[in-house]
Amino acid sequence: MTPGALYGVAGAITLLMIAVALPRAAQLPLVGFALLAATAIVNLAPANPYNTAVFSLWQQGHYLNFNGLTRLRLRRLAVRGDALSGPARRRSRPAKA
Repeated sequence: MTPGALYGVAGAITLLMIAVALPRAAQLPLVGFALLAATAIVNLAPANPYNTAVFSLWQQGHYLNFNGLTRLRLRRLAVRGDALSGPARRRSRPAKA
């Protein structure tokens, strides 16, 4: 972990210990404020430099996403004849003589 993350974890544990000692009527608004603050911090945080570096190297179709995975699976099912919709087909057996 980075030093900033360690300071954040230490501060969060300290605030949690203080919040546990508060009465429930004071805990509920504190939880609401914490949720509001966390949402604001995430939206105001600067861009991750590692994320922008990855996107500069990323090419369309380079990584398999969920859409590509489902299309691949459906294509395999269609080739094998296993349809996702419709009743299951029974293979007809020749009549015994």
